[in-house]
Amino acid sequence: QQHRRIGRDRPRATDLEGPEVGGARPVAPDPAVLLLARADRARAAQQPEQAAALLDELVTTYSQHPAAPLAAFELGRLELDVLGRPARAARALERALALELPAALAEDARARRVEAYAGAGDRERARAAAAEYRARHPAGRRLADVERWSPR
Repeated sequence: QQHRRIGRDRPRATDLEGPEVGGARPVAPDPAVLLLARADRARAAQQPEQAAALLDELVTTYSQHPAAPLAAFELGRLELDVLGRPARAARALERALALELPAALAEDARARRVEAYAGAGDRERARAAAAEYRARHPAGRRLADVERWSPR
């Protein structure tokens, strides 16, 4: 397909909009979804630093997007389990919970937050996170882990 150009390097607005399909122009791709897909590809390609940067960009730039809580949770897991950066993991998990992570993942995020704060050497925040976990999940499936990670 040849592009009609105005001047040497500037495309016309119609060139950027794409072709009409059935009388309607295609919907522009969702940039947050594109970032999530790029992060998934980076993880699959064993590029965790790049994946973390992309997830962080999604959470920071598109915090109101429905994918932001899950992206923050995945960022926390990646920072803790793969990159070994517990302080960053704790911040990401805090963000996931603040963005209203779905209940199915919130218990795990609260438990992993205890692990992250403990791993970062932040005893006070680890204690507070453990107390919150116990209060919200008194019979939680991660209670034994929380007790093990929680500083005495």
